[in-house]
Amino acid sequence: MGNENLNRDMARHPLGGVEQIDDERAALTFERVYAYPVEDVWAALTRPEETIKWLAESDGDLQIGGAFNLRWRNVAEEDLEWWEGRILQIEPPNLFVYNNQAHGLLRWELEPTDDDGGAGCRLKFTNVVNAVGEQALMSVAGWHTHLDHLQEALGGRSVDWPRWREDLYPAWEAVHADYVREYA
Repeated sequence: MGNENLNRDMARHPLGGVEQIDDERAALTFERVYAYPVEDVWAALTRPEETIKWLAESDGDLQIGGAFNLRWRNVAEEDLEWWEGRILQIEPPNLFVYNNQAHGLLRWELEPTDDDGGAGCRLKFTNVVNAVGEQALMSVAGWHTHLDHLQEALGGRSVDWPRWREDLYPAWEAVHADYVREYA
């Protein structure tokens, strides 16, 4: 089974922000509201059996100073590698901050909300990445897509990573083009 049951319209959420910090770094920011409890979103961010559904394989020790490593699955098998990270702040179920050798600083803030008529979760995500220009636009489009996959995972669906490029890369290309129009 492929990814035919997953959303391909990345326009269902507004674009994230891209702010150049200096000549080498940019801050990528998103705010999303999910119609799921904070505890469910927290689990999706921190548990390996959940992160694999929308983000990457993860392996970590959920404490300050603990490792939190990621391995992307939307690449060819020969390109799979673990990217090491370290947890800088953790306050379950509201704050998760870690660095990652490939993606810089990642900050996930969760708070309960009553949006959409029920108890939900507002997620504020910031990635300070060592990239500017086109590289930053590629990264922000990637995060936009992953955060969309998060919504799918919270709804019980999972990305079929070996088929990601074939099934979902066109959706990434479309949202990337939107970011280029907005920020280039």
